[in-house]
Amino acid sequence: MKCRILRTLIVTCILSMALATVSQARDVTLQWDPETDPSVTGYKIYYNADSAAQPFSGTGSLQGASPIDVKTLTSSVVSGLDPNRSYYFAVTAYNSSGVESSYSNIASVAEAVPPTVAITSPASNATVSGPVSVSASATDNVGVTKVEFYLNGILKATDTSTPYVYALSTTALASGTYTLMAKAYDAAGNVGQSSDVSVVVVNDTTAPTVSLSAPVNNATVSGTTTISASASDNVGVSKVEFYSNGALLYATNVSPFSYSWNTTTVANGNYTLIAKAYDSTGNVAQSANVLVTVNNPVTDTTVPVASVTAPANNATVSGAIAVTAAASDNVGVSKVEFYVNSILVATDSAAPYSYNWDTALVANGSNTLRAIAYDAAGNIGQSATVTVTVNNPVLPASPASSIWAATTVPSVADSGPDSPVELGVRFRSDSAGYISGIRFYKASTNTGTHAGNLWDNTGKLLATATFTNETASGWQQVNFSTPVAIAANTVYVASYHTNSGHYSDTQNYFSGTGVDNPPLHALADGTSGFSGTYAYGSTSSFPNQGWNSSNYWVDVAFTAAAPADTIAPSVHITSPLANSTIKISGTVYFSVLATDNVAVSKVEYYVDGVLNNTLTVAPFSYSVPAIIVQNGTYNRVYAKAYDAAGNVTTSATIRFKIR
Repeated sequence: MKCRILRTLIVTCILSMALATVSQARDVTLQWDPETDPSVTGYKIYYNADSAAQPFSGTGSLQGASPIDVKTLTSSVVSGLDPNRSYYFAVTAYNSSGVESSYSNIASVAEAVPPTVAITSPASNATVSGPVSVSASATDNVGVTKVEFYLNGILKATDTSTPYVYALSTTALASGTYTLMAKAYDAAGNVGQSSDVSVVVVNDTTAPTVSLSAPVNNATVSGTTTISASASDNVGVSKVEFYSNGALLYATNVSPFSYSWNTTTVANGNYTLIAKAYDSTGNVAQSANVLVTVNNPVTDTTVPVASVTAPANNATVSGAIAVTAAASDNVGVSKVEFYVNSILVATDSAAPYSYNWDTALVANGSNTLRAIAYDAAGNIGQSATVTVTVNNPVLPASPASSIWAATTVPSVADSGPDSPVELGVRFRSDSAGYISGIRFYKASTNTGTHAGNLWDNTGKLLATATFTNETASGWQQVNFSTPVAIAANTVYVASYHTNSGHYSDTQNYFSGTGVDNPPLHALADGTSGFSGTYAYGSTSSFPNQGWNSSNYWVDVAFTAAAPADTIAPSVHITSPLANSTIKISGTVYFSVLATDNVAVSKVEYYVDGVLNNTLTVAPFSYSVPAIIVQNGTYNRVYAKAYDAAGNVTTSATIRFKIR
């Protein structure tokens, strides 16, 4: 038994459905050819929503869920369906025994909800002219395929994508009232229509009037000047543009129409200014020309010229020297900077430009000097590089700073004009073996030019320097021309005085005779690496302090202690060779080259990060059969060298193989 093909897939939707909303139900009428088989006793209608996949198991109709038994009818209405959904239908026939045929052909109906659409611009009853943008919004439960725009019922444009816009040119229309309407379509052919929007077309052919009100013709301008325009129109001015020599400067649609012109952005000279005014229909008017002269102060762009005038290029220098520079500019030099080895060391803002360079602060050898000149406008001129060779007496390497280690002399009963006083020596910060100067503090009024001396334990004068331009009180300090080498654990005397020949009892002090030999007391100075000793009592004791009408002096004895060892050993592996291969039947020799400024106390060997051996006796080497080390690649072999002060150095890491 078979069911014939559905003769009419969908006869019609009832007329009221054409305007159905999403919330309204939907009726579908089906009709099919009767089955000629006399055993057929009835028919069933199958339906499904949104899918043609069988079997159909739709729900929601007023007749019930699929299938609907319509008995012997050959047409039927499936009512109450959701208009938002598409449906698929089929019919089967059955006999009195309940045997049912297969599905007939599939009939379908698309969703029946039309899109919604509205004209969003222009507003209803708006007055328009010139080009007008007609905009519409449209939505649909499935999707909008296109929007049609109508003017007085005549299709004018179709737009298939958002935003839905139609460019209406009113210039070809007679003035009057026009009706705008839009239709929206979906893929099922459902159509939604907007409400009508009435607009009044007014054709404007009158151009605006415009004139420049500022600046006046033939004006001279500078800095930021205001360009102003007066503009009017029979309907309305939509925008005003300002031009200079034909180039657009600015556009505005806000009255009063003006623009702040920064004339410093253009070259001095003559410029032609105009303004253009527009209305909404595209009518445009141009003002008369206004000629102006831009006259701004000329910016100083000339770079100063600088040169190093002393020392001469390739000169050899030592000690403190004067570095001088010549600099000139079309307006004026504001400052000159001095650079040593590309490092700024001094700035001079007044000619003659100079800098007192202490060459002891740099390493011996080739050094470069350069001067850079500036003017008030910020222009910079750089001199050529001058190369000099610094050749100072070779001393242990020293940072620029030094340490002052001071010993204090307390006040005594018969205190003199400078009491209380303090006297100290200046040690080089990198080495306990050098004294570079004397420092003195006095509390009151004794001024003038005084001397500072350093004596050894035999009474020999080692160095002298002169305190100049002393103030009434405060710290005074002076450096020796060359730092003095001193020995550890040896007594020295530092002296400050007005009479360079007064120190006549030094021998008495060191020989242990006379009154200048009281017991000495320790004085520690942890920052300098020295300890000092001093004694005091009467003016005939150390520290010696005395004065009379012709001279004044203070003497301090101190002991130079041995410097701390802060220099780490050096160490590198000499065997095995890096990246070497050793036969497993051979021997692995471990050896290093290790040195120290005092002595190496031990060497540790590490293999793959694990301590392998420690040796305390030079030459710090040992061997081991390769078979004990076994086959493999050893990537991290290094040694550590120690000295007695605890300084330690780790060698570079090597690798080797055993096969």
